[in-house]
Amino acid sequence: MSFQPQQFQQMQQMQQMQQVQRQQQMQMMQELQIKEAMELFNEMVKTCFDKCIEEPKGEKLNETEKACLDKCAIKYMKHNMRVTERFQLGMQKEQSRQF
Repeated sequence: MSFQPQQFQQMQQMQQMQQVQRQQQMQMMQELQIKEAMELFNEMVKTCFDKCIEEPKGEKLNETEKACLDKCAIKYMKHNMRVTERFQLGMQKEQSRQF
């Protein structure tokens, strides 16, 4: 089986289109990950601020507020990591059942 020059050119064009599509998908995934990280951060800030800062007083946080914010942020991130891990495990189990 031999390829005509036109067929070869079409194959090259298809491969180039597929490569561009993969690059676009990767860029979209990266943008989505950045967006999700920013949403997580903003949600954490709001949650911890609401929990730890009763009424802002002055320009600086007191030691109790700082300690509360530190603990809250650590706890929030650990919880988020745990939820993400369980979600991924569930997805893996679901995918293994499909095969």
